[in-house]
Amino acid sequence: MYKKKQKLKYKPGDIFRIQLTPSLYTYCLIIGGFAELQEMGILPERHHISKSYISDNLLCRQYALLTEKPSVTAKELEGVPLLGPCGEWGRNVIWGIFPIVCSKALSPEDIDMGFSVNFETGEVIWGFTSHTFTAGEIKDIFGEKYGLKEYSSLDPRFACKRRSGDKPGAIEYTDKRETEYKSALIKYLGLGNNCSSDDFAALYGGITRGEYIEMIRGKK
Repeated sequence: MYKKKQKLKYKPGDIFRIQLTPSLYTYCLIIGGFAELQEMGILPERHHISKSYISDNLLCRQYALLTEKPSVTAKELEGVPLLGPCGEWGRNVIWGIFPIVCSKALSPEDIDMGFSVNFETGEVIWGFTSHTFTAGEIKDIFGEKYGLKEYSSLDPRFACKRRSGDKPGAIEYTDKRETEYKSALIKYLGLGNNCSSDDFAALYGGITRGEYIEMIRGKK
């Protein structure tokens, strides 16, 4: 007898598996759902998630690992770096195409909401915080970026970075532009090298990563 396939539920902190080949896998950590993040009203108006029309997407971070293990525990993933934020189709998770294999309690270090600069308007979005600098300030911070209108470390249309080799091992990936632009902003603001989006929030408003974690805990 045919049984109707049931939707699965997910929550922030769940870890799901993506099968890349018959014998190669990678894993991703769920930070939150696009729709839920929009409903919470904690994102800047022009954040890429706020502008997304794909409401069932998930904000995720991929573990920098390719492995032949079809199942892992959160304990086994401790110490494995997380790549930058990406969008992933929620339907792949709720229909079990990308099965949830384990979960963990989110820490502030897990949370990356992206970093973007609009060189025309002067708006910088880092984490949950937005601030608009003057044209002169943008030039002082980043120099001349001819032909470049906007940069973002997060594009919700792009799924997890699966094109990372075809053999087990660590994924080596660095967004050089993000490193360059963040470093320039940090230097201009006089922040320390170990600063985060929380320090940007302290200067210009917006919630911290820890406050986001407390908010989603309160929704359970």
